[in-house]
Amino acid sequence: MKSIIPMLKKHKKKIAIILVIGIVFLILVIGLFRAINHLTPDRKESTLGSRCELTENIEITDSRKTEIKEAIESHEGMKMSNRDKTPISVECNLIKMFVLVDAEITASQVREMAKEVLAVFSEEELRFYDLQLMVDSDNMENTVFPMIGMRHKTLHGEANKQFVW
Repeated sequence: MKSIIPMLKKHKKKIAIILVIGIVFLILVIGLFRAINHLTPDRKESTLGSRCELTENIEITDSRKTEIKEAIESHEGMKMSNRDKTPISVECNLIKMFVLVDAEITASQVREMAKEVLAVFSEEELRFYDLQLMVDSDNMENTVFPMIGMRHKTLHGEANKQFVW
């Protein structure tokens, strides 16, 4: 102990500088970790937040998906797309429908089909789900497609009755 005290007195400035640098470094490391935690999402929580809780009681079953598919495919020249794993997917409060049309189909025919597809959904489903209708064509010369129609669940407090293209 007696040998340490003279050494501390002899190197007092160096020890003080090292101590200050160590404290500053520690503060920077703690600040960096706090910034990283603040900027990155918490993996324990859902990235969708509480939006999915609204649709828990109004589930889109496989039979409902079949009804939607039949409504789309009842129109000549329109069928569900085989490009995706599922032509109708439900992600939280969003229902995505992928449709493939023949070369002679026009945009107005797709809009008419979309209106009829809306009739398949119940009022309760339309109140809780956003709809997205993605339409594409195999014909590369057709400049109308691809086109996407969106329908938000509410518009100024009331259910939106049509797709927006």
